[in-house]
Amino acid sequence: MAGAQDILFAKRHMKIAGVQKLTTLDYPGHLAATIFLPGCDLRCGYCHNPDLVLNRTPTQSAQSSLSAKDVLAILREQRSFIDAVCITGGEPLLSLDPAFVREIKAMGFKIKIDTNGFHPQELKALVDEKLVDYVAVDIKTLPTLYQGLVGRKPKIADLMQTVRLVTTLPAYEFRTTVIPGYHSVELIESMVNWLRFTTGQRRLRAYYLQQFVPRPGCMLSPDFDKLPHTPHKMLDEYFEKVKEFFCICEVRKYYEEVPGILEA
Repeated sequence: MAGAQDILFAKRHMKIAGVQKLTTLDYPGHLAATIFLPGCDLRCGYCHNPDLVLNRTPTQSAQSSLSAKDVLAILREQRSFIDAVCITGGEPLLSLDPAFVREIKAMGFKIKIDTNGFHPQELKALVDEKLVDYVAVDIKTLPTLYQGLVGRKPKIADLMQTVRLVTTLPAYEFRTTVIPGYHSVELIESMVNWLRFTTGQRRLRAYYLQQFVPRPGCMLSPDFDKLPHTPHKMLDEYFEKVKEFFCICEVRKYYEEVPGILEA
């Protein structure tokens, strides 16, 4: 049954850029499929998905014209292998159709939403209808520094609303991609303190420090092409400084370092 909150989504047309049929990484503790929705209202130069962000679906892609019906059929085929679905982007809450989410939930899947945090009303509508089991929110930097990093001037009040909302859920995470030359241990500590102050909670559920890995020519801005990957030593130092404030605090390392060749 459609909810009254559908008015919020009424003028949106959901496009689907692709589906990963099986992942062990996108939904902690679950085998999942990942659905990618195009479009984003931020312009993070280090983003690895510029085609998604700019809503440019490659015409050669076999999945360039996926419909909601196509994706639901794929999920039905995968039910023997997966128990969860991650909906990501881009920023999925820009175009996500709640009727589509209801269809996924009706199959018995747990649902995770990845968001930049600037769409609290859309997220709350899904949460109120009990359509979301897990939310991951990207915390890019301190509120006062967002514009310089994401290329837009977002409404920080919306981010604060999202942060407070997700901490009412049993399963959520905050995560930060740590960029060499931009993030410092002092900045990460200040970001965590801002989260604690905003929520009024001394200890939060989960925080992941993610390694930046450059992909020259494949990121949104060439300004990030020459930056090094985040050293493991840096990630481990930041982890030690903030781990006490989370029930789960981990480092996500994507680039293996070779002692004596790359920085330790």
